[in-house]
Amino acid sequence: MACVFDAKSQSIYDDLNPMTVSHTCTGTNRLLVLSLIVKGDIARTGGAPTYAGVEMTQIGTPLAATESNVEMWYLPNPASGANTLSVPNTGTILMRLIASSYTGALQSGTLDIYGDVTGTTANPSKLITTGGAGEAIVDAMGNGLATAETGRSHTLLYANDEGTWNDAAQYTIQTSAGDITFSHTIAADDWALRVASFKQYVASITDSQPAYTGGHGGITDSQPAYAAG
Repeated sequence: MACVFDAKSQSIYDDLNPMTVSHTCTGTNRLLVLSLIVKGDIARTGGAPTYAGVEMTQIGTPLAATESNVEMWYLPNPASGANTLSVPNTGTILMRLIASSYTGALQSGTLDIYGDVTGTTANPSKLITTGGAGEAIVDAMGNGLATAETGRSHTLLYANDEGTWNDAAQYTIQTSAGDITFSHTIAADDWALRVASFKQYVASITDSQPAYTGGHGGITDSQPAYAAG
């Protein structure tokens, strides 16, 4: 069962403490991925984000460029229905929350691989090599350019012009394991880009054969019993 896109949501761009957004998860074998794109290179403070009161797991550490800082978090088996994503922000720094959810995801050992890169060139990109088919792959970018990107390699989640900088996120479901590159079409400036891949749920194989109960499986000996003479 390959992962399947479920829903997306994003917060307003603000410096509230906490920053919140409502997100609705549906289906089975659910996965929630949250990207925090922060203005400037100062790390957010306050601790782990929560969804319906449950703490999320961080991927790597905050990834800083000159004008932005990217965090990524995930939660297998998030609560079903509409619930609140809440992100502590004790330093009251400006940020944007971008969330996406998926079904058909592995519920234990969910994260396959992630990769980070920063730079100052045009068209940021990052290649990762996944270990399995049907994985959900998500990226998040913060960029110092004062206009939003004009294109991307995969399916858009959101792209926002934040005034003096911009942020964006996209996703795909990879058909087969191997190399995949995520890229954004935008002019040169400083940027930070994180890409993470999440494993698909694989159903267990059960034996449909009836249990062995002994005997000869219905085959009988047609020869008469030997009698001594």
